[in-house]
Amino acid sequence: KSKKAVRLYGGFSCPMLRLYLRFILLLFALLMVISVLIRAQHYDDRPIRQLLMAEGCPAPCFLGIRPGITTASDAINLLRDSQWVQPETIAYIESDYGGGAVWSWNKHASPLLGKRQSSLVTTRQNGVQIVDLLHIYTIVPGGDAYLTLGTSAYTATGDTGMHNEVY
Repeated sequence: KSKKAVRLYGGFSCPMLRLYLRFILLLFALLMVISVLIRAQHYDDRPIRQLLMAEGCPAPCFLGIRPGITTASDAINLLRDSQWVQPETIAYIESDYGGGAVWSWNKHASPLLGKRQSSLVTTRQNGVQIVDLLHIYTIVPGGDAYLTLGTSAYTATGDTGMHNEVY
């Protein structure tokens, strides 16, 4: 028997090829175990649900404000009554076509809310200002918010760079 190893493509010998194949197989098995462990983790979206989905108020609903339904005056009153909002920071401007409000959160607000001001936009419908759009800046990833809220004509999420925007 010849002691010379059989040479395959590129000059690799069979023992070297076996070593590479074992390494690749071991690496593949390790990546599969990591993948299974990641998938096996329980996903808990309760904090997101508590933030974005109020009991007794069908989504989309935030602090009792429902886009397309809540009037501007009701929305401002809900914000003033909220324990999360600094009432002195609420500013509302109204025009013939619509209006808008901005506010800041206080120290009792959910830790998932961003530090930037949140806002709402209203439009005039049949002589009444109706909330049309809510801008809520959060640290909730847009995908998680989308999965929690589901799809709706009034639901949109987007990453604005530093913060995620919901509604």
